Amino acid sequence: MTEKEIESIISQYLSSNDLFEPDDPESVNVARDEFLLDTVLDGKESDREKLMRKEFMRTDEVISRIVDSAELWYKISIDGQSIVG
Repeated sequence: MTEKEIESIISQYLSSNDLFEPDDPESVNVARDEFLLDTVLDGKESDREKLMRKEFMRTDEVISRIVDSAELWYKISIDGQSIVG
């Protein structure tokens, strides 16, 4: 999956859960969605209180945090040889 495909999926999730700020579509209400909040925090509980007070985060930052926290899964093989990855 490419980064653009991931961005599209995240944007669809944000839209379908009505998480964009109505007056500023570049801002996402991360405090309203526990799953999203946990994902963008990526285990950094010390940031939870700060984000809950702040409530909104820029869309590009949300996407960047999710992409950065994703594990890489890949396989490379050459005909007849072992798989590397």
